[in-house]
Amino acid sequence: SKARVWQPGAVSVTTDLTLSVRVRTTAGAWSALAQPVYRLASRRPPGTRDLWVTEINYNPAGSDDFEFVELWNASTNLLDLSGVSLSNAVHFVFPDGFGLDPGAFVLIVEDTGSFAERYQNPGSPYYLPGLNVAGQWIGALDNAGESLSLVGTNGLELSAVSFKPSGAWPRRADGKGSSLELTLRTLPQIADEQAREWLADARNWIASSLYHGSPGQFDPFIATVRINELLSHSDVGDDWIELLN
Repeated sequence: SKARVWQPGAVSVTTDLTLSVRVRTTAGAWSALAQPVYRLASRRPPGTRDLWVTEINYNPAGSDDFEFVELWNASTNLLDLSGVSLSNAVHFVFPDGFGLDPGAFVLIVEDTGSFAERYQNPGSPYYLPGLNVAGQWIGALDNAGESLSLVGTNGLELSAVSFKPSGAWPRRADGKGSSLELTLRTLPQIADEQAREWLADARNWIASSLYHGSPGQFDPFIATVRINELLSHSDVGDDWIELLN
């Protein structure tokens, strides 16, 4: 863009901004480039309760190129994700200065082109406007299941999800058109270690109600009461159904 001559009111800061400025002497010589950074609000690094993995599309229908992981700022603070990383299953490091607004989502994907084709193309039936894609990772999510870790800049593991296509994990997320969706919106008042266990518990994850998942938003249908267990043919006593709130 065209350079501007500095004068009062020449620049209005309405969002985080990096200015590139030089000073020219009366003799016509230019100074070295200076790049001051202006931020509208203070930021803080995320803790266990601040940044959550809320959706994992590890075996998407069609192609593994459509894989994605969704993170959510569960706090009321602007978070500084500089140096925060995904590790184990895949590898991605957020660049310096990457901020995430309170309540906002960010996505890390297998392939930005394929993701854009399915979810960011207005002509696609699965188009979702305003998606915030940080970039693409190195590696791939194992369809047989593995551990996905979210690590802070200090090396502390904020959370880890060891998803599987079996056991208590929803089977419809294993190549049948759904993603894994976290059902929780708030954490109970428990210690950080218990919070990490809570987020990693398969019983707190469901298969998405939307085909191809719901990146950048919560699943519009989250069942608060579900059938958790049933005994349909008992040799001793009565048959029964268990409901889980």
